[in-house]
Amino acid sequence: ALALTFPMILTVNYLGSPDPWTIFSGYLGSFLVCLTFLAITTLVSSFTRDQVVALIVSVAICCLLTMIGWEPVINEVRRTGPETKEAVELMTRIGIFSHFFDATLGRISYASLIYLGGIISVCLFGTNLALKSQRA
Repeated sequence: ALALTFPMILTVNYLGSPDPWTIFSGYLGSFLVCLTFLAITTLVSSFTRDQVVALIVSVAICCLLTMIGWEPVINEVRRTGPETKEAVELMTRIGIFSHFFDATLGRISYASLIYLGGIISVCLFGTNLALKSQRA
């Protein structure tokens, strides 16, 4: 799906002079988030036999991870009181949206790469273990 947006890059480059690093980091962030969601879906699918259940649970988990880092949700938690400062910081670190948003601004941090790569690795490792245990 990302490859289908390539003509947009050509059009934007023809019409102006965008920052190529911002475009690259946006695509890299989108690709990593896509891989993260696919890894989560693969893990959930390995634990259930029903495809519909796997779809519903996967969408719920991916939406939850996206919503946790979304700024309006974080602002609502902030409004509940000053004692939620640690919760807000945890939500910002756990949520995928904040890591993706940094990439769209041209800032790819090692923390975001480690976070997304870690989720992908853990989910794929868990999928491997689940499938091996089902075969045995």
